[in-house]
Amino acid sequence: MKRLTTPAGSPLGRSVTFRFPRPSFDALLKELVKDSHDEQFAFALFSQARHADGTSLIVRNVFFPDAGDLEHQSGVGVTPTKDFQATVYLLAEQQGLGVLDIHTHPFQEVAQFSGIDEAESIKNKEPTVKEKEMRLGTRKVVVLGLVAAVFLIANAMLVADWLKERGIVDFATGIRKDFLTGTAITIIVALLILLVRPRPEGSIASRWLGRCPVCDHRLLGRATYCSACGSKV
Repeated sequence: MKRLTTPAGSPLGRSVTFRFPRPSFDALLKELVKDSHDEQFAFALFSQARHADGTSLIVRNVFFPDAGDLEHQSGVGVTPTKDFQATVYLLAEQQGLGVLDIHTHPFQEVAQFSGIDEAESIKNKEPTVKEKEMRLGTRKVVVLGLVAAVFLIANAMLVADWLKERGIVDFATGIRKDFLTGTAITIIVALLILLVRPRPEGSIASRWLGRCPVCDHRLLGRATYCSACGSKV
């Protein structure tokens, strides 16, 4: 079975091919067509082989559910139990293999994904290598930050004495008294609140649609005063 179209930039390449050993495929086919009313289910473990056209997923093992391994089964859905999933995924992790989720749609004439399948695939998408690297980088930063925080807390008095000996504490105290008065802080906060992003120039939308820089009210046309707060624009 080959799917020739894959999303742009897919790590699997242009095409994906599924390869089954003949005994495994025959057993899988027999299991999937045994009931034409309820959806049938199976797990498969696979390894990957890259080639010029894309990727081949080579099936190594197939697992069929026993009685009690399915949490739900009907003509419109099938769900394996958490224990069944955990067993298969543990084996996959131990053997360094991927997992295929295989199930049927009894009332469809051709094999295809449903909207529910696509939504679940997106929700449970395997993170890309870049996303994994970003997560690893984030974890490293968090760990280093925690180590630095613990170090500073444990040596707070030592750091404070060092800063005082260097005169940094007295210098900062002087600056605060002379420049960071209550009035200065109030003015700085007010200016930060009143700061707005500059509007783009040149486009028709920017000339005829704007917002008041004070109250953020929507302005239409070439208004010079805001109708909501009365401020000059």
